[in-house]
Amino acid sequence: MTAKVEPNDVDIFMIMDDDFKVDVLSDDARILFQHDEADSVLGVSAFWLRQEAVFGSESDAIEFWQGTRTGVKRGIIELIG
Repeated sequence: MTAKVEPNDVDIFMIMDDDFKVDVLSDDARILFQHDEADSVLGVSAFWLRQEAVFGSESDAIEFWQGTRTGVKRGIIELIG
């Protein structure tokens, strides 16, 4: 949540399988896994990590990333594919 009337951005946090390979993605899909490019091209703040890099449980990681700088929790939509 933000105090901005029109924040004009989307935050994406992705937990990928351990065997996930960025280099097999199409150029369009690969943009989401390059933070600066996702921001400049799509207006998206994208963050990702592999399951093996999650500290604690997946739920712990999601809860951490759900928090804002002010301690408020933002809404989360889970997509499984």
